[in-house]
Amino acid sequence: DPQVVHFHEPFAPRVGWSTLRAHRVAAVGTFHRSGEGPAVSLVAPLLRRWAGHLDVSAAVSEQAALTARQACGVNATVLFNGFETSRFVEFARERQPVTTVVVVGRLEGRKGVATAVTAVRTHNARREDPWRLVIIGDGPERASLMTLAGNDADVQFLGAVSDVEKRRWYRRADVLIAPATHGESFGLILLEAMASETPVVASDIPGYRDAAGPHAEFFESGQSAGLERAVGVALNRDDVTLARARDHAEHWSMHRLVDDYLGLYERARQQFAALR
Repeated sequence: DPQVVHFHEPFAPRVGWSTLRAHRVAAVGTFHRSGEGPAVSLVAPLLRRWAGHLDVSAAVSEQAALTARQACGVNATVLFNGFETSRFVEFARERQPVTTVVVVGRLEGRKGVATAVTAVRTHNARREDPWRLVIIGDGPERASLMTLAGNDADVQFLGAVSDVEKRRWYRRADVLIAPATHGESFGLILLEAMASETPVVASDIPGYRDAAGPHAEFFESGQSAGLERAVGVALNRDDVTLARARDHAEHWSMHRLVDDYLGLYERARQQFAALR
């Protein structure tokens, strides 16, 4: 007997469809997806009809809100992806014997990990201060990325790791690299690294700009030379700059997000009651 049902990606196939159609209690929807694509555009008329069953809508970024508006006719309140910022300084900083840059994410084409591999190998081929690239995650591109890396001992594939181990690697890293080419509605991993007091290098795409603001070093998506230069700049960030980035990450605190959603839940209850 809930008072509010909160749907994440309310039009994702199957999960929650019958509850959304029934609309027996107040309904809140949060949209995460950025970019329409054929899967959305082909069923847009159905989505627009079902959108009327949502009393209140939110989106995790401006890009996700734009997608919801264009695909579903929904005007969503832009909030954010919240996370527990204090957990990212739970472990002590572990300085590594060699400069260590880390990539976190699913190994698929749009994540741009090949750009990071190329940049690190190019840097190491002509400089005396080698970088170690640690790749955390798994996916369909793993085999091709391992081929691209060859037998280079400075490129390590860890596969999927636990959340605890991921947070430990944030504290071990000298730089986090987020090299995705597109399709990122919000750069949560950038904020996680900032909360860990780790410098961030990211491709210059809207979702990453929305998340990081001026607190990351950006490079043109897919350009390994630009990524290499950005890492060099990030490695020289001082403690004051890192502290500002951590303060920026605190704006996405889960505590703050909960307060925002409680307000949306109350709005949804009032809207639902007004229609009954």
